[in-house]
Amino acid sequence: MPTYSLTVRPYLDQHNRCYKKIITINAMPSGALGQYVRRINAPKLSPFKDASPCCPSSGCLYALAGLGGCGTALMCVDDVPDLFGFLSANGYTIDSGLTKMMQKSAVRLDNDLLCFITI
Repeated sequence: MPTYSLTVRPYLDQHNRCYKKIITINAMPSGALGQYVRRINAPKLSPFKDASPCCPSSGCLYALAGLGGCGTALMCVDDVPDLFGFLSANGYTIDSGLTKMMQKSAVRLDNDLLCFITI
């Protein structure tokens, strides 16, 4: 049973010239959610923020597209209720135990943890 992490991260929308908080996932998921995941190249948030040689970043990430059907807009934090409904309706389980454990842990992810899910 694969486990995935959903995180919230800042994203520079270069087309609309604004910052958004988007939902990302650590890997391409199996099941229905996979059709809403896009591999994108995240632009630098600032010219002053570079990747560290100690913990390099490829710049590519898996972002969730909106569930509304347009397919191009990335999912923002305001879409979380729709996301949770979709996950529940499509056989995914939100692992609240693992999520709580990581939120209380001294180990911190680079981006804000939304939850862990399994299918």
